Amino acid sequence: MSTSGVVIVDEQDPSVVFTGQWDHILTSSLPQLADPVQYKGFATGSQTAGTTCSLNFTGSSVVVVTTVVRDAPFSLQFNLDGTLYSNSSTGITNFANVGIYSYHDSTFTIGNLSEGNHVLTISTSLATTDIGIFIDYFLYTPSSQTNLSNLNLFIDDRDPSLQYAGNWRFDTADSDFRHTSRAADDTSLANVTIPFTGDGIQFYGLINNGSVGDMLLAEFVLDGTSTTTYAPPAQTSDITYNNKLYDSGTLPQKSHKLVVTPKNGHLVWLDYVLVHQAVTTQATHTSSSSTSIATSAGASTTGPTMVPVTTFNHRSVNVGAIVGGVIGGVALILLLILGLFLLRRKQRNLSDNRVNEQLQDAGRSLHIFTTIGHYSNSTARSEVNSNSISYFPYDACIGKLFHFGSHVIGS
Repeated sequence: MSTSGVVIVDEQDPSVVFTGQWDHILTSSLPQLADPVQYKGFATGSQTAGTTCSLNFTGSSVVVVTTVVRDAPFSLQFNLDGTLYSNSSTGITNFANVGIYSYHDSTFTIGNLSEGNHVLTISTSLATTDIGIFIDYFLYTPSSQTNLSNLNLFIDDRDPSLQYAGNWRFDTADSDFRHTSRAADDTSLANVTIPFTGDGIQFYGLINNGSVGDMLLAEFVLDGTSTTTYAPPAQTSDITYNNKLYDSGTLPQKSHKLVVTPKNGHLVWLDYVLVHQAVTTQATHTSSSSTSIATSAGASTTGPTMVPVTTFNHRSVNVGAIVGGVIGGVALILLLILGLFLLRRKQRNLSDNRVNEQLQDAGRSLHIFTTIGHYSNSTARSEVNSNSISYFPYDACIGKLFHFGSHVIGS
């Protein structure tokens, strides 16, 4: 399957394994269990040394995206397939924004991996009073061996598969995913076409409260037929981030096209889209057209020592064919046995008939022979005794008739 985008995995996904004490509380003084700027509203951190977080993935590059707390120390170690990397800080102060948190920070990035399976383990190596860094989500570039079943593909506003028309301005903000977004209005005849392959798409962007005349109003046309217009609810702040502006619902797993157009002079902000892949019973793989993750400044790009992973091709077995073959073989053997039995029985019947016929012939010969001796003249008859009667014809017949193979029965 040809795909665009990279796989996004939330830190709360069941495939991410934590050990030790982790939680969502940002600081003891400012407990915050949810933050809408973060992916799916949460990030997870630990203030205890020795805790771990692991991700098993199949891809050619990976990024660990975090939320960093201003002035808070942290120390993380990243173990990828047995090679160790470190990232630590005594407290970051040069945030791009003026807030207490830096969102969507590419804390660890590595590329040029083999296309096989990899294991990334993150461990905390510093005990702190408050949590200084939170794991938000992972991005990895799928390879030809990646099974995309039930995964979400993240397509950033800078992805080359997006087709922009008209004038779109390029915005940057710490709260944007990957720190960028696009904005346009229909006075420039702007629209964006998003081709995708999957069974659903979601469109995320910014919403302005309209106080400066930039209230969002957008039209979404899916596959040239289904049209949806989005007008946001009233805002309580100037701008909110990570808003879901459109959700297609479940679609057939195939190629689709979504066209987004700003309406009536209003702005549309595009931050990113998510494309969901259908659940499949067979492995769904990607082609080489998948988007690579751009290397962030300062991220590690040192190629690790890779350990080959042996894969096995499990072939399905047709149980019905095996059972049918066994039954057919047994039936054939039974038919052969029955045929041999009937043949032997027929041969025995023929032999019995021949024995009966020859016995009858021998009996007649004996009868004739004894009759001749009995009805000879009285003088001759008185001279004949039992020893002069020959039983040879009878004995010879019996001896010959009861000789079967190498076993002699009658003689």
